[in-house]
Amino acid sequence: MLKKFISLFICIICLTGCNTKEMSNNNVDTTNETHEIVEEEYTLSDNETNKINLLLSSIPYSLENFSFNDLDNQQKLQIIFNIISNNEYMGDGSKLSLTKENLLMITQKYFGENATIDMENLYSPYDNDILYSYNAKTESFVQSPYGHGVGDLNSYNTVIKATKKEDKVLVYFTRMYTAYLDTGEEPKELYKTIEDAQNQTNPIITKLSKNEFCSYDYYDFLECDFDKIATKNQDLFNTYLLTFTMSNENIYLDSLTITE
Repeated sequence: MLKKFISLFICIICLTGCNTKEMSNNNVDTTNETHEIVEEEYTLSDNETNKINLLLSSIPYSLENFSFNDLDNQQKLQIIFNIISNNEYMGDGSKLSLTKENLLMITQKYFGENATIDMENLYSPYDNDILYSYNAKTESFVQSPYGHGVGDLNSYNTVIKATKKEDKVLVYFTRMYTAYLDTGEEPKELYKTIEDAQNQTNPIITKLSKNEFCSYDYYDFLECDFDKIATKNQDLFNTYLLTFTMSNENIYLDSLTITE
C-alpha cells in the first residue's frame, strides 16, 4: 500500500512539473524586445502645406541649419515679423496688428505651445538700424520711418516628400536661389548656395528661356514652373529637412537642416 502511494505521489509531482514548465514557456517575458521605428510616407493636409509655405517664405535664407530654441531673440523676432507680413498675402489675408499678444500667438502657433519670445526693438541684420521699436507701455511695435524691411535673396522652394516617424513629421525640400531681382526683372540663372547667388557665380541652370518648363505670358514676361525644374534637377541642388513635432493634430517646427 505504501509503495502504491509513493508511486502515485511521484506521478503527481511529474505531471505538475511538466505543466508548470509548459506554462512558463507560454508566458515568456517580452518586455526587452525592441521594435524598429519606421519612417512612413505622410500626406500633408492643405493647412499643413500652407503653414510650410509660409514658414519657408519667412525664414531668412542665412538660417540654413537651426533649431528654434537655439536662435537668439533677434532671429526669432525677424522670423515672426516676416510671418505676420507674409500672412497677409500668403495666409488667410488677415493683417495682424504688431502687439505683444499677436507676436506671442504667432510664435506658439508655428513653433509650439510652450515657445517663447522676448519683446524688444527689432534691428536690421545688415546695418543695425531699428526697424521696429517696442513700446512697453502699449505693448506694441511701431515701424521706424527709416526701416527698410528685412528682405533677402529670391528663392524657389519645392517640397520633395513628407514622412512621419512617431510624433515627428519630416518634410524634405529643395531650394534654388536667384540673384537679386528688380521689380519686373526676370530670373536668368538658378544657384545652389546663397554665396553663389550673391556673387552671381557658379550657376547651376543658366539662360532660362522658353522651353518645356517656361513660357511667355500675354505681357511677354517669362513664367517658369520652378517646381518641375526642381523635381527634374533635384540632385543638383541641396536637400533640406524641416522637422516638426505633431501635437493635438497640429505641427510645430523644431528645426531646419541641410541633409546633403
